[in-house]
Amino acid sequence: MKKLIAILLFALAFKVEAQNFPQAAVYPVQTVRRPAVSALQHFIQQGKFYGNGSATQSIKLNLVPIAVFLKDSMAFRGVWKLAEQGTDSVFKMTTDSGGVAGYCSFSHDTMTVKLMWDMNLSGHAYYWVAFAASAGEIMQFQYRGTGSANTMHTVGIFGGKKPAALIVQNNTLDVNRGSTKFVSDNMTGDSIAHFNTQVATANSMRIGGIDSLVFDADLQLNTSGILYRGLALCRVTDSIAVDKYVNANGISGNTVTLGVPNADIIIPIGYQSVNRYWHTNLEAAVTNALQWTNNAAEYQSNNFIKTISSYNITIGTLSSINPNSSPNTMFFLSLRVW
Repeated sequence: MKKLIAILLFALAFKVEAQNFPQAAVYPVQTVRRPAVSALQHFIQQGKFYGNGSATQSIKLNLVPIAVFLKDSMAFRGVWKLAEQGTDSVFKMTTDSGGVAGYCSFSHDTMTVKLMWDMNLSGHAYYWVAFAASAGEIMQFQYRGTGSANTMHTVGIFGGKKPAALIVQNNTLDVNRGSTKFVSDNMTGDSIAHFNTQVATANSMRIGGIDSLVFDADLQLNTSGILYRGLALCRVTDSIAVDKYVNANGISGNTVTLGVPNADIIIPIGYQSVNRYWHTNLEAAVTNALQWTNNAAEYQSNNFIKTISSYNITIGTLSSINPNSSPNTMFFLSLRVW
């Protein structure tokens, strides 16, 4: 009996002492606002690298890309690539010589560029923007043209969503493939814009309802038997927006309100026939811009963007962003890295 009492007293004392031990701190678990892509947590990233003149150079993108846009800041036109292409080919943004093979490839979170053409020239600064798949937000898609006017594609290519913007390309790697096209859900008259100096094309295509494209009489994006590939972007609060600006009049200092605050990347696209530019906050000044369509160096003048403050930007007199012509409607694709 004495032994039993001693055991009970010892156990009680141990319990009381254990309760007096300091408790481990409990910290809230940090949540990720988007599901991870493999082990990576990002969906839009941008960067800059310098060509080294070697046969190849590999660049970490910090995401698993479905699309990358690339521009030499010193010369040459912009190019882009979709993972669905499957090869090392890229699309040129303009119509000058079609798509080209053998220049860029993806492997997990790495992009490898080759010296051929203008992808890795020694001393040249290259800017890139990369997109990873995010269900219902960032998607690559493809369809095959029917050649029939006034038709609708409803093939589930957008994962049950209605995108805000499409960047579309004829997949044919030849000189007749045409320029890269831009379509947004706030365009009217089935119009499409071009990533070159071509004026917008009316009566071509529009974003329909969920998972649908509607084609009009112009068949630039619906040629029979041709495979088309593209990148679809949905609106994401404070990350992806497409905004329509209809007060362009060529006056310096006009204010444009974007759907993304302090956007890292701003791409204005208009209906008029001008060079196409884009701005990244990796550039040395807010007034600088890269030229998608010109074999020219980085544009450095406050005639482009003058200031960026939260959701508002003020713009200069450059016709590519503030045209004093008709039609003078502009569309601004704005992005934040996330």
